[in-house]
Amino acid sequence: MIVFMVLSQTLGVQVILGTFLAGVLVGLVNDKERSDIRNKLDAIGFGFLIPIFFIMVGVNFNVRSLFSDPKALLLLPILFVATYLFKALPALLLRLRYPWRETLSGASLLTTQMSVTVAAASVGLQIGAIRQGVDTAIILVAMLTSVISPVLFGRLFRPQVDNDVRSCAVVGNMPGASLLVEHIRAHGDGCAWIMDYPEENVDWSSVRAMAAYGEDDAKNIAIASAAAAAGVRPALCLIRDLATFHQYQNTENLVPINPQLATVTLIDQLLHYPISTQLLQAPANLQIREIELTNRAFHRVTLMNINLPGNLLILSVVRDGVQVVAHGNTELLVGDTLIVVGSPEDISDFAQIA
Repeated sequence: MIVFMVLSQTLGVQVILGTFLAGVLVGLVNDKERSDIRNKLDAIGFGFLIPIFFIMVGVNFNVRSLFSDPKALLLLPILFVATYLFKALPALLLRLRYPWRETLSGASLLTTQMSVTVAAASVGLQIGAIRQGVDTAIILVAMLTSVISPVLFGRLFRPQVDNDVRSCAVVGNMPGASLLVEHIRAHGDGCAWIMDYPEENVDWSSVRAMAAYGEDDAKNIAIASAAAAAGVRPALCLIRDLATFHQYQNTENLVPINPQLATVTLIDQLLHYPISTQLLQAPANLQIREIELTNRAFHRVTLMNINLPGNLLILSVVRDGVQVVAHGNTELLVGDTLIVVGSPEDISDFAQIA
């Protein structure tokens, strides 16, 4: 490296060209030696030299030069707006594949300017291409975007939680609650059983679905409403009083269940549609399950172009609360809920890739 630096000085070219040629020479050695040298260079560069460079940039940072140069002061807001404008506009191409929220969050991250921008401004100042005030304006814009963009990303982006990791919850100790918990666990789902009504607020972040299954209708409604407000879907509540049941029957995000009506409905379905109703009871070798589509690889892909595991079948697609009958030309979108039927193994395999 020193030889190439001396050579660059002798030839009158930039020192950075000599260091680049030294890096090319390092790349010509064998893989093992190159890996060892690269690790050592990374340790020296990122652990020592680069921090010193930014320390010196901070030492030489002169805010007064910005206020003493009207053109540089005017450049500051123009450069700030232009940075977001010209960096974010190409990112809108992401909208062809991603929703608006994720597109804007990705665009905000692409607008961060720090390392390369500061280094370029420092070189420009040293060779006399820009004035001190312009250098200060560029560094300020880089600092502002590095602070604002991650904040915007955090506000816009909502990470998706793997529903397979989150568990169900049953609250209450009504007769049959233990049987319900056993059935849920028999499907391979985790299930937390809270036998007594909680006296304090419950942390619903690890719960994907819940059922308030206690003897007190009012407490069932209160607990299920709190879970629904925290984003738990579905939030079921047992309501034995028919008048109260009809009162909450159309409540948004709350699923009231009346034992008498549920039994009557099930018997009616068995009388008129015995085969399909027995299918809903999920025999051991065949299950029906709802799976939310989160894999971008399936976004805007038709069902006929998806290789489903085993004999898995997609019965229907629920999109924005509307159920769509699935056929070969049905185009899937991220966020769709797929109602699938198949063996537990096939459903589990598909849930991992969906």
